[in-house]
Amino acid sequence: MLQSFGEGDLPTNLKSISIKDCDILVACRTTWGLQKLHSLRKLSIGGKCEDVESFPEPTLLPITMISLTISGFSKMTSLDNLGLQHLTVLEELYIRNLPRLKFMPEERLFDSSSTLIHLSISRIPNMTSLDNLGLQHLTSLETMTIYDCPNL
Repeated sequence: MLQSFGEGDLPTNLKSISIKDCDILVACRTTWGLQKLHSLRKLSIGGKCEDVESFPEPTLLPITMISLTISGFSKMTSLDNLGLQHLTVLEELYIRNLPRLKFMPEERLFDSSSTLIHLSISRIPNMTSLDNLGLQHLTSLETMTIYDCPNL
């Protein structure tokens, strides 16, 4: 049974990774060495892993990421703004089905990223405001989708 990717186990030319409902694997995410995969452009990660309270950790992902999907983590309470801010070429961010996620007003999610073109936020029942996202900094944003966020 696959329980982790060790650093150096993944091919360096890997461009896309999709991981869903692999809780043991996701719990070991900081040992994967993803930040060294300079060809990696897309990551879709999700599941019910109770170990994920914040994502992505700073320096977890390579700066080459253009698309990131985060979904389904039942205990995730925050997005790590430092982990996202170093993704300087990120064009697509999909945040889905995170029942405990809250955006704290003192944390601007986007401070300097002007490369984001698509932003999708769905099934985030505890989200009460868009004020703290820093949307004014997203000068390249073309599409924003928000649905099933009943407290907005």
